Amino acid sequence: MRKNLPVIDIEYVMKDGGTIVSKTDVKGRITYVNVNHYFVEVNGFSEEELMGAPHNLVRHPDMPEQAFDDLWKTLKTGSLWTALVKNRRKNGDFYWVNANVTPIRSNGRLVGFMSVRTQPSREQVQAAETMYCKMREGRATHLRIQHGKVVRAGLACKVGQLPRLPFSTKLAVGATLQTALFLMMVVVGWQASLVPNMGSLASWGISAGGIGLAVTAAHWHWLQRAVARPLHQAIDMATALAGGDLSHSPKQEHSGEIGLVLTALEQMRINLIAA
Repeated sequence: MRKNLPVIDIEYVMKDGGTIVSKTDVKGRITYVNVNHYFVEVNGFSEEELMGAPHNLVRHPDMPEQAFDDLWKTLKTGSLWTALVKNRRKNGDFYWVNANVTPIRSNGRLVGFMSVRTQPSREQVQAAETMYCKMREGRATHLRIQHGKVVRAGLACKVGQLPRLPFSTKLAVGATLQTALFLMMVVVGWQASLVPNMGSLASWGISAGGIGLAVTAAHWHWLQRAVARPLHQAIDMATALAGGDLSHSPKQEHSGEIGLVLTALEQMRINLIAA
């Protein structure tokens, strides 16, 4: 990992409402800094020094390496990345930002990344500084960075990720559990049919299990078509808009609340094109 030195233990605090915007190509070389030159003011580098330079020019050595490993891992999946980041100014001072990094796509093709940084609260800075220090010193082996957030590693991490599973995965898990339950009813009913005087109970168990299997399959298919797929389309479209890609539009119409969300996103896309 690039280590920019020297560093000075003097903090530069971003002004209230200040926003740093920059763009890079897919290899992380700076191609744009916001026109109000606030990026230049905060970092201390001139625009000439920044343009074409690798964005890790402002990386501070206090940042744990796994934060940037997580950054690139997240961006490669096409997802957004948000985290507290400590950067280094040209003179060695440091400043904290709430960094939001978005993949930029043009006609569906990844062409770079946009980073928008704002001023974090002092509580956020203190929490991040404490946690990053523990990671650098190897005192946080039970923690890891995932999608910019500090989470627990190991079994606790896996259990904590269950609520964050994709909706389609949750549907599949629920359908699998229901299928297992109804299959058990069918098996128990079949075994009961082998016992004298249990014919009516066996028939009830087999019938209920069979109906349950059919309903589960139909319900899973409907939820995939009516909710999971359009929800995925809405996420893709919102991510494309965040990255400045105005060519992305829904492939088909949907009804219900998700249909309204897609319609609103499509109207936003059209308005941005007309602006």
